[in-house]
Amino acid sequence: MSASQRAEHPAGERHSPLRPAILVLLVLATLLAAFLRVYRLHELPPPAWFDEIWYELRARELLSGAPLPVFYEETSFGGANAGPVYVTALAQMMGFTNITGGRMPPALAGVLSVPLAYACFRELLRTDPLTGRLSPDERRLIALLSAVVLSYTLFYVTIGRIGMENGLAPATTLFVVWQMERGVHRRARTGWLLAGLVAGLAQYNGLHARFILPLVAFLLLQEFLMADRPARRRILIGAALMGGAGLIASLPLTVFFLTHPAAFTGRASIVAQPMVNGQPVTALEMYRHNARMIFRVFSLEGSYDPKNGVPGVPLLDVIQSAGFWVGVAWSVWHLRRSAFARTLLVWLVLMSLPSLLTEGAPNLGRMIGIAPPTAALVALGWVKGYRWLAARLRSRRAHAVMRGLGIVALLGSAGWHVYLLYGLWPRTPNLAEQFTAAPVELAEEMIARAAASEPVFVELIPEAEEDIVAFEYLFPGTPVVRLDFRKCLPLPHERAVRTSYVVLSGRDIETVGKLTELYPAATVPLRDVDLFQTTGSLVEIPPGVRAPLPPRTSEARFGSGISLYGYDWSGDTFAPGETLFITLYWYAGEPVGADLTAFAHVGTGLEGQPLVAQRDGQPCIGFYPTSRWHPGEIVPDPFAITFPPDTPPGEYDLAIGWYAFPSLERLPLLAADAPLPDNRAVIGRVVITGGE
Repeated sequence: MSASQRAEHPAGERHSPLRPAILVLLVLATLLAAFLRVYRLHELPPPAWFDEIWYELRARELLSGAPLPVFYEETSFGGANAGPVYVTALAQMMGFTNITGGRMPPALAGVLSVPLAYACFRELLRTDPLTGRLSPDERRLIALLSAVVLSYTLFYVTIGRIGMENGLAPATTLFVVWQMERGVHRRARTGWLLAGLVAGLAQYNGLHARFILPLVAFLLLQEFLMADRPARRRILIGAALMGGAGLIASLPLTVFFLTHPAAFTGRASIVAQPMVNGQPVTALEMYRHNARMIFRVFSLEGSYDPKNGVPGVPLLDVIQSAGFWVGVAWSVWHLRRSAFARTLLVWLVLMSLPSLLTEGAPNLGRMIGIAPPTAALVALGWVKGYRWLAARLRSRRAHAVMRGLGIVALLGSAGWHVYLLYGLWPRTPNLAEQFTAAPVELAEEMIARAAASEPVFVELIPEAEEDIVAFEYLFPGTPVVRLDFRKCLPLPHERAVRTSYVVLSGRDIETVGKLTELYPAATVPLRDVDLFQTTGSLVEIPPGVRAPLPPRTSEARFGSGISLYGYDWSGDTFAPGETLFITLYWYAGEPVGADLTAFAHVGTGLEGQPLVAQRDGQPCIGFYPTSRWHPGEIVPDPFAITFPPDTPPGEYDLAIGWYAFPSLERLPLLAADAPLPDNRAVIGRVVITGGE
């Protein structure tokens, strides 16, 4: 080993009987973190929160060839960062394509944060003059216990189980701090470069990552002021390397924000409106209230947002709280002499700012960055408390008892958080509602019905600002049919199975009433359910019911199982230039299997009667092609025919038929009240008057 390597690894650091045990415990803590974050990941919490589905959709678009964005500016929630979309796309490429597949990256980041915490806090501890009074094993123990606390603490575990950007922030921060400290104290240029690269890339991830930058700035200033003159020069050079790497990595986003300044503050401006419990207040009142709630959240009263854990339960249990407040007290007392103490307190305060400066405190998702310094303060307090007690014990037996009690307390702390995660949290009464699970559950139920050959129709309203994200993600590629029911509403007729309609009743106030009026036997098992973006209702038509007859009937039965059930029109007498409005009700007796075109002719074009007007088109204004029709279904086909101004007066047959495109081959006419020899059926007669 070289002299420089020996300087970086003093003898006490290299040779320790506890080192193998600590490494084994670190591996076990990492495995515990993996279990708590991955087991039942796709069911707990219930799938899925709006943001994670939104990222899934954008990721799918990326993998389908959409342009690579720097930032999503056109959203209803103040803009979105592209980083989580890229990470989610990577998860989809690895096969995690279900609606909660985006949960895997933050879950894995939470697992990775355990060894990162050990490495980061070991690096910070080994160079601190005051904590240097601790033995190498004690410093390793603080780093290890920090990692252990991170592995199981409930709020950090739960936030890491949601496919959102904040779950990535703690691991990113730990890596950046670790590599920067390596650059400072081990003269590792790769450390500077990696720290800058990851800090720059993290800016694509969201607002949480922006708070890495002031933390890095503080650490640089602290290291610069503590260093001698030669070391200061190295720090400046390293800082330049780190800053250059970060600037290059974040350059596209920086340019975007410079050219779109409103996007930089768009999301923050929405959540920073001064509010307390939904009521407008002054900014100072909000900050005062938020500071009080953040202070209480550690040990007295937790957040009541079930997305972050069991409502009302503090972040830390009694055992953790004892260590945390001892660690805070020690850090405050030694603030001037200990760089480690200053780092932890500044880290804690900076990462609390996103919740302090916005409404809804204590918002644990926004202040997720407190997890690493909180864990380190807990570990520091435990070790300091143990040393204080150990100094007052005289017998080896007393020391052994105290160590045993410490192990039992740690196991009890971890067990309590595991119970909170898998025992109490799933029983939170409104957990599913908070995660907007209703649209996912409804969509999955409708997909199951459609897969069982039951016709399922789910409304899609094109002019709405956005579709229901769960529907948008889950329904493509399934047998579920999505239609605008205001323009196309297929109706069951003597069908052997149930027919289901999911109506977006918050945007369409007529269809539920229309269906229940047409079918008195219909039921509405779900009415105005909260789908987060609007409300929805489920209407079920039982098997065997008949559809009401239209005002006019005429037999016309074609090949492929298509027949005319009846029609309605605006009249039979028109002047030239006027418009006939008509709806043909087509009945599907069997699967059609192809996209066919319907036509209506005014005038047969045969001898003695010219063709004066016509309409060709797929039924239901093209929304519902025949290849998707279900047997036992009536499809309304509304359209208009305008008569030319020079239409000669007279009586004209209204003939209908079908053909395949592009061959133009007509479907055979099997039976009709008034058949024509060319596979058309006459269903009525139109009179064109002489005009004025």
